[in-house]
Amino acid sequence: MNRILAGATCVVLPLAAWTALPRAQADVDSEPDLAALMPESTWIYAEGPGLAGLFAGGLDHPLVARLLGSELGELFLAQAETSPEDALERVEERLGRSPLKALEAMTARGIALGVGYKRGEPVYAIAARGGEPEEMSAVLRDALGWAAEQHGLERSQLIEPHGRIRGAGVWYLGDELTLALEGDLFLASNDEGRLRDMLDLGALEEAAGLASRPGFAEATRGVAGDELAWAWFDLAGLAQVAAEPVKNLRAATGNPGLQFLLGPVFCALGSGEAAYVELELDAERLALDVESFGVAAGVAQSVQLPLDARPPSLPSAKESDGARALVYRDLAGLFRQRTEMFPADVLPKFAEATSTLALFFGGADVTDGILPAISPWLGVIVRPVAFDEGATPDIPLPAAAIVARLEDAGRLGEQMFGAFHTLVGVINVEAAQNMQPQLIPKLELVQADQVLSAHYVEPAPGGGVDLRYNLVPAVALVDDAFVLATHRELAKELVGQLRRGEVEAPAGGGEHLSLEGAAAARVVRDNAEALAMNGVLNEGKTMEQASGEVRALASIADMVERLELFTQRPTAASLRVGLRVDFTERGE
Repeated sequence: MNRILAGATCVVLPLAAWTALPRAQADVDSEPDLAALMPESTWIYAEGPGLAGLFAGGLDHPLVARLLGSELGELFLAQAETSPEDALERVEERLGRSPLKALEAMTARGIALGVGYKRGEPVYAIAARGGEPEEMSAVLRDALGWAAEQHGLERSQLIEPHGRIRGAGVWYLGDELTLALEGDLFLASNDEGRLRDMLDLGALEEAAGLASRPGFAEATRGVAGDELAWAWFDLAGLAQVAAEPVKNLRAATGNPGLQFLLGPVFCALGSGEAAYVELELDAERLALDVESFGVAAGVAQSVQLPLDARPPSLPSAKESDGARALVYRDLAGLFRQRTEMFPADVLPKFAEATSTLALFFGGADVTDGILPAISPWLGVIVRPVAFDEGATPDIPLPAAAIVARLEDAGRLGEQMFGAFHTLVGVINVEAAQNMQPQLIPKLELVQADQVLSAHYVEPAPGGGVDLRYNLVPAVALVDDAFVLATHRELAKELVGQLRRGEVEAPAGGGEHLSLEGAAAARVVRDNAEALAMNGVLNEGKTMEQASGEVRALASIADMVERLELFTQRPTAASLRVGLRVDFTERGE
């Protein structure tokens, strides 16, 4: 029987592998929606409206052709044992028909995956509406017949249905997989009871199933039916059935490291009652949206992105910008609410951070005096800079800067400059103990604004200029805008922009990050040799392997014109995260 199950995977896995991309609207109004065929006890549901289109396009689909024709695709194909065309031809010879055409026929009007739990174990179900019933029957018979031959069985053992339920032909492939075909509807499940439930729902004139659940209806009411894929997750339900990833996701609000790194929206996504995920993909763009509904109230709401968010203006974008971001980090709220938000075992680290920061700020009360005066909105700008002659690092990196607005800027600005002085002193003490170069402070004026920086002594001629020379830290204050940069030249550029009024107000009211693919590709290629050598020395790879991976990374960046990530808070109880990737015209 295990051999039968193994053969069955040849039928089911090609479908299941694509069910992360599920849903097509039914052509006949009387047909139950695929969600209506899933029992209400379903915890995860996914549909792929655009799946049949991908199968129909095959290797000639614009996106597939672009990927295969790119440098990344060429690198992949060079390492593959066979070409995609040859692989498909081999399957077609054995199956007796084109595998892509077969899958297109089986998913012509939609495919869906539902996951529930029974006695603590996951129960999977697939529902697919195809084209003509006769064609679907022929495809299934051919696939089952092929599976039988591959495992030394008589074709008749799998081709003919083993029984019928509500008129549908049913195949029992061991105790762990059941298939059913009724007209243009194909069903599969690892639990016979779940498949019977689906057939029962399909027999009802007004089948409701999962579609009748209020939470599901609310989360999916925006489904248009032309998405490539969408999915719904019952987060509250999954957390009750020992789904470890979901439990970890819901615990993210209590992790200070994630709060600092990812921010309040990302950390609270898992605390909702349900989540909706939508994917759209074509040759020009990838769009991924995640929305969480019924987000739990609590102390974490005090540091959440505000509903009436009004981000401050930032220095205007330049063509040379490699990346820009606007993030929301209510550091004052995190420190103030730390005992309520975070577990006791991490609180000593807050105490340590408070003491350390107090030393830099001359003993000032950081929690109540410093952090509340710094706006939670932080702008981040990444640009290439010109290094001083003789001090260009062997691996030159772009410079990055943070721009923050200050309350009582005159008083706090002086404290910020003092903290920078102290930081440089601490770095120099440690450098002296390790016989390393020291930072030399420098104060200069840019349009009457002070820029305080520190740089390493220029290395001796003929010697290498190591990675540390990328760091020429600097701070500046223009009215209430405080600038902290990894390089003096970027700080001076931003000071000039701020003083000239070259600023722009971010749109959308939420967090936003953008990354230029060309800039990322340039950094990778400029440092290709060093990156490859790092793979050889630190990861034990051959130079050929490491160089290939670096070329692949650069190729991925080449394919991307711009990557954008944003967060929003549409209502008090919902959060949204979006990703947009615009591909270059040539894709290489």
